[in-house]
Amino acid sequence: MTVLVVVPDYASHWYPLSAVAAALRRRGNRVVVATGHTLAPLVAADAHEYVELTLGSGSNGGVRAAGADAEMEAFFGATREGMIAVLRYQAERRRQDLFWEPDGVATRLRDIVQTIEPDVVLVDQLAFGATAALRGLRVPFLSFLPGHPCQLPVRGEVFGYPGLRPPGFAPPPNELRSLRELCTVVTAEFTATYNAVVTALDPKTTPVDDAFAAGGTLGTIVNYPGGIGRHAVRLPDATFVGSCVRLQEPDPFFDGLVRESNVRPRAYVSLGSFLSARTDVLQRIAEALRILRWDAVIASGVNQPESLGPRDEGWVVRAHLPQVAALDACDIVVCHGGNNTVTEALTAGLPVLAAPFSTDQFAGAEDLRRTGLGHAVDPNSATPAEIAARLASLLRDGAAERTAALGRSLRSSPGAELAAGAVEAAAASRALAA
Repeated sequence: MTVLVVVPDYASHWYPLSAVAAALRRRGNRVVVATGHTLAPLVAADAHEYVELTLGSGSNGGVRAAGADAEMEAFFGATREGMIAVLRYQAERRRQDLFWEPDGVATRLRDIVQTIEPDVVLVDQLAFGATAALRGLRVPFLSFLPGHPCQLPVRGEVFGYPGLRPPGFAPPPNELRSLRELCTVVTAEFTATYNAVVTALDPKTTPVDDAFAAGGTLGTIVNYPGGIGRHAVRLPDATFVGSCVRLQEPDPFFDGLVRESNVRPRAYVSLGSFLSARTDVLQRIAEALRILRWDAVIASGVNQPESLGPRDEGWVVRAHLPQVAALDACDIVVCHGGNNTVTEALTAGLPVLAAPFSTDQFAGAEDLRRTGLGHAVDPNSATPAEIAARLASLLRDGAAERTAALGRSLRSSPGAELAAGAVEAAAASRALAA
């Protein structure tokens, strides 16, 4: 069987899909990955076939620095103002960011599909230019949601509005109403544009009611544990696979840390591929760990290690870390609430303290809090003392035991294998229907 995987040119989107692609190849399938040139080396390193498909003007192959462009500077400025400001900024950007040269994308995808002749297409749910083209070309596809389930809204929900958020994020009601109104208007505009792209390719198509809520024509795979919250009930047609953990080469250094009998707790700290540019937040997290006198493994990203202050002998600070291996050597996680870090931490059986900045991170942080698997702090206002207190409480209130049990469950049914099975089932059902 030949599987065509379509993914935007962003490492954070590729990581979980790379695990699925590897599982498909282990099961004897041919995998061809269509993405931008930035991810080409990662695809080649995983020994998949690569075809170039540009889905947008931006890309991110790993750590992205602040100041890289005016758009990124505006985003970081919004994160400093808080939840409402950054979500308004992102809603406004959706008016122009999510569709890039739709005619060219459709033409290129048509050529790729005709050349590859895939048995099934697996496409990133958030690659809207690609999903619109596939609908218009009448190519059935299975979508893969790499983020939190809130990014697949149901009736009454609005994409980009934080209906699910920790109690500490409670702006004035008028600001929330204004944000919801903006997100509603943007959804309507975006859906009209999406339907126009599809209709231009297939005039007989049935328009979608909400482009953000439209999953794959063959179904949707969600990279999230179905047992956290009521998401699986809310999205009965989606397949929740837990966590598709990226494959990484063994790391002797972190393997050695795993075998160590560490007396002090060890915290893993990461703000993701570009939020490490919030140096002020990393500095306060580091100070909290000094207060606790814990060991630490910190991804400093764009920051020089010395910018985080004095380092204890038990600290490891690197610009980039092999996250999966590093998590296995730690006891707790402090992060931005990004879906990859959260689901990989839970798979490792670690409680999570989330400091959400944007998008679906607020929803993930609230899931952690409500299920007793972690907690949340406001990255703009949390003091080192507050961060330290939250971390200490997570290791004494049962969160470690709860996450350990969840981790055993997730590891016993690897998400990548479940996703690969869903892809094969979709291909089989399509073949039967043909």
